Amino acid sequence: MDEHDLSQIESLTMFLSDKVDEDPEKAAGIITAIVGQAFGEPPVLTSFTEAAVLTNAGSVLINSGARTGNGKDLATGEMWMQAVVDSGFLNDEERESAALYNLANSRLALTDIAYSEALAGKDYEERIRAVAKHRISDKDRLRRARVELTRAAALTAHPRQKGMRLCNLANALDHSGRWVEAYDAYVRALDADRENGAAAGNAAVLIERAIANGWDFDGHLCSLYDHYLRLAKANRAVTVAVAGERAAAKYDAMEMLGSDEPVFEPPHEDEYRDWVTRHRLALIAALEGTGRQSGDGRWDAIGLTSVTDVRSSSMAPRIFSILNVLKGDFLVARRLAFEAEKVLDETGGWHLHDSDTGTYTDTLQYEVHGEAVSKLVLAHRAALDVLDKTAVAVNDHLEVGDDPTKVWFRKFWFEDRQCTRLREALVAHDGLSTAVLSLAELALDMARGGMYEHAQDVRNAGTHRFITVHQGMSDIESNLTMQAITLPGMREACHQSLAVARAAFIYLVALLAVHESRRGQPGEAIVPIVLPDAI
Repeated sequence: MDEHDLSQIESLTMFLSDKVDEDPEKAAGIITAIVGQAFGEPPVLTSFTEAAVLTNAGSVLINSGARTGNGKDLATGEMWMQAVVDSGFLNDEERESAALYNLANSRLALTDIAYSEALAGKDYEERIRAVAKHRISDKDRLRRARVELTRAAALTAHPRQKGMRLCNLANALDHSGRWVEAYDAYVRALDADRENGAAAGNAAVLIERAIANGWDFDGHLCSLYDHYLRLAKANRAVTVAVAGERAAAKYDAMEMLGSDEPVFEPPHEDEYRDWVTRHRLALIAALEGTGRQSGDGRWDAIGLTSVTDVRSSSMAPRIFSILNVLKGDFLVARRLAFEAEKVLDETGGWHLHDSDTGTYTDTLQYEVHGEAVSKLVLAHRAALDVLDKTAVAVNDHLEVGDDPTKVWFRKFWFEDRQCTRLREALVAHDGLSTAVLSLAELALDMARGGMYEHAQDVRNAGTHRFITVHQGMSDIESNLTMQAITLPGMREACHQSLAVARAAFIYLVALLAVHESRRGQPGEAIVPIVLPDAI
């Protein structure tokens, strides 16, 4: 295709982009006809310029299809974007980011249409079960979308674009009940673009739901809700630009709660506490900081508050001991990571800390030696070990009946080896579908091709092989025995593993709390057991 024809298509695309909100159906019809005539069906690309033009055209079609709920337009847009991504012509990071963003949006919008059709006429419990069922049946499409949005956000240096990509990632996570991870993504979206009213407004909606579900903590979530809603209202124009008038109108209608609790904690004298706050790794119901309910430094307070004993046993149920062990394991992993990073920050990784008693051979490969880096590797592995134990905890407390020695986080939640159906022994319990879905999707994201696959790969290497950490990676190759990784890469993997383990622990507590609130049959003897905190 010659440059003149491409220029004309690009000019028309820019014009239609401004008309999507006015008449999305007409915009979709025009762009489909023009692209089909110019590129063919399916589109054939022969240059970078053609790929770039089709990326912009696909954005118009996908936005139009999302506004009208037209599955055919969305499917066509997805085909166009897949052709662009597969072409190999997008050697420009911003263009690749845009293509991945459009592709992910088409996948998510198509899935949302299917859900809307499936949920029609169902009552609340049926709707919840149907959502979980459909999100797992579309697991591959949704998982690819999450990876594409993560990649798209990493590729762009434009604050507005990065914020939009992270906001849509957060929306996708929130729709699967993964509210802890969704909140982190909304915050990262606002870190990139403080004017992203859609991210702020959706964060407020998430927090409002958390408050309604009983997760409030001394008014902190109420103050956090007000903070984000105020931000959404102040940036209405950006919300309209990135999410449409309907989203802005929803935030307009939401009312402030008027809490006077501080939203963010001031710096502490305790370096560890500041580090936990900065990385949002506290095991508390509050989404920010470490809370102010305890002056003795014991601020990881989230846990199961009571259990309904239908067997009238005088012994404390095992789940309390299980949660104690899980929490302790996570806290040790978190502490190890902090101690390792503190030493590495002091030394830069270039020389041993004075506290290290070892002598190490210089391999002339810029390796980072010593206790600090080994602590980082151990912290990463210990954090992800919490995941398998999370599945064992559910297996035990819900009396699923699996052999505890053969329970693994990545497979436990599914009925089949292909992970196409949620496990009936879990979702058969009233109210648990969303909680099970959140853990099941998290497990899928740990597998090959998922957004957390790197963390899982490093964990597997750290368990069965040798990890060597380097200041640089030129001329250093991994093999079956040893896996090489950069120091920044190892630190990032460790942070990711801690964030994932924290989310899994909170999702587990939420699942158990819902289960206990609905436990017992009419006429059955029910004995609530509430245990005191340990001294």
